[in-house]
Formats: sequence, C-alpha cells, structure tokens
Amino acid sequence: MFKLRLSFPPDYPRSPPNVVFITKIYHPNVSDSGGIYLKVLRTDCWIPMPIVKLFKGLVEKLIEPEVNDEEQTIEYLVNLYKSDRRRFEAMAREMTNQYAGREI
Repeated sequence: MFKLRLSFPPDYPRSPPNVVFITKIYHPNVSDSGGIYLKVLRTDCWIPMPIVKLFKGLVEKLIEPEVNDEEQTIEYLVNLYKSDRRRFEAMAREMTNQYAGREI
C-alpha cells in the first residue's frame, strides 16, 4: 500500500492539487522526496478533473512510466528501465516490499 499526501490549493479545481508520495517508491517519475512528475499535475497543463480520474492517470503512470520526457523523469532510473528492465523491476519489487509493507 502506497500512501500519498494531497494538498488542495484555495483555487482548486482551477489549480491542480499537490500530490506527494509519503511511501518511498522506486519509479522514474517520482523523486526521492516523493514529488510526482506527472504532466497533468503541472499548473500549465492542468485541466480540472475529478480526483478519481487523476488517480486513474497516476496508476497508469505507475504501471507504465513516462520515460521519454527528460523534464518528467529521474535519469538514472530511466536509464536502468530502458537498459535492464528485469533488474529495474526487481529493484522496484524489493523497495515495494520494504516500504509499502506487502510482498508482491
């Protein structure tokens, strides 16, 4: 189970919520501090949407990371994802088991 923190700005839904992973995660679109590099969460790209739709988009990116947008990725994780997908997935599983508290 991954925990997230959502913060809604005063002008929500005109501005996107701030979404941060509390649970440590090994992912090319999530920074070490939990910040999510998801284009739809950028103020200049935000289109008001139900939170359920936002979470569906987040889950899609967790399953299939965006690895071609240098502004939206962690470079060393993208390199591993592209060069050795099995090793990347093994590391992701290991960290998920360690920090999210469930065997996968």
